[in-house]
Amino acid sequence: MPRSRLEETVQSLEPPTLLDVGCGCGRHLTSRLPRHCARVVAIDVISSRSAWRELASAHGIDFSRMDATALAFPSDTFGLVLARDALHHISRWPDALAEMIRVSSGHLLIEEPVDELRSPAKQRTYVAQELFLELQAEVGYSHYLHLNVETLLSDIRHRARLLDVQLQRSDEAIAFDQYFDSYAELASRSEREDYWLHRLKELRLRFAGAALCEDDRLTVLAAKSR
Repeated sequence: MPRSRLEETVQSLEPPTLLDVGCGCGRHLTSRLPRHCARVVAIDVISSRSAWRELASAHGIDFSRMDATALAFPSDTFGLVLARDALHHISRWPDALAEMIRVSSGHLLIEEPVDELRSPAKQRTYVAQELFLELQAEVGYSHYLHLNVETLLSDIRHRARLLDVQLQRSDEAIAFDQYFDSYAELASRSEREDYWLHRLKELRLRFAGAALCEDDRLTVLAAKSR
């Protein structure tokens, strides 16, 4: 598997300690991090117990269930604090960002999906995202609209020193059914399953088979202000 931009940045920094915030199951990026630093700690508000036990045994990662807005670590604990696709899952993301900077002794690395409605496909994807978010909110899945680029950068500037900002634009097409691959399973968790499936059918007719689009991605590297 080729290295991601985040992994390349971690390798270049070679932090002795790293905190991965919002690690999810840990199998994607988290499992690759120990090759670049001596100690990796990973946290998420939702526990993936079996996956975590497996990865902890195989890679020596310390996993914990923890709220990102109240990190249970002393200040200046980790050389690098990383969050990939995590902040838009947190309603109080500025509080999580403040905590991430507090426990960092050096750097902060964030990657987030972002929206730029520059094409009909991007505009359709934004509408599709709104439908998904409505359903996810009803079934208790913490997921919110993508963060605004300038709002996020402004908040980081207020708390840390920006070192590098990269916006990767993508116009890669995504088929309607691929985008909504997990929608039916989520709808089955709702007491209004038929309602949500009807909403999806209406949207399919509205888009008339037109493709959606991959997200753009914002990567930010910052240093803790002293």
